[in-house]
Amino acid sequence: MSTQALRVTLVDIDAAAVASARRGAPQNLRCVAADASLLGEEAGGEAGGEAGGEGRGLAVGRVDMVVGLHACGGLSDLIIALAVRHAAAFCICTCCFLSHPQMLLPAPHAAAPRLRREEWLGQSGDQLRPLLQLAELQGNADAARLASHSVNALRARAAEERWRVSRLGATPLRVSLRSFDAKYSPRNLCMIGWVEEEEGPGLGSISTNCTN
Repeated sequence: MSTQALRVTLVDIDAAAVASARRGAPQNLRCVAADASLLGEEAGGEAGGEAGGEGRGLAVGRVDMVVGLHACGGLSDLIIALAVRHAAAFCICTCCFLSHPQMLLPAPHAAAPRLRREEWLGQSGDQLRPLLQLAELQGNADAARLASHSVNALRARAAEERWRVSRLGATPLRVSLRSFDAKYSPRNLCMIGWVEEEEGPGLGSISTNCTN
């Protein structure tokens, strides 16, 4: 497939960063300054435009895959929820587990109200908060890594279950927890979700070991 056949939408809430990305961007890359939590909301503007502020969403059309690099805290949950809403694959590098706790996530069905992170994960705040805090523990890397892996496991289970419930009879979603060499970043835990009928992620030497 030609790269020009791919259409990529880059979304960031930082307007200055988006303006920088637009300079020299290829024709198939659309750069939008918007609140990612409002993607796909019915109040969205015209295709190619920008979100019109608080309470306005952004029409994104068909979505095949949602990607996030070092998606801090609630942004990781948002990416997964958006992927489930659009029946899309996803690939994220999770990061900073305590960030964006107020993020509201789209429910699998467009008519349903948005959810708090705790609701999406099926955990109470009292259950989830200590685990998130442990994932950011300083001075005990092994404990923090294990807690980070546990949070991602909760995310994987929630994604697969919400996909199953919202798409009865559809091909299941599968989620894999992965890691890459820490020499590139100490925040090296990844989540990859794909529809089971597709071939699983061909990721070569990327390791599934999340305890080293």
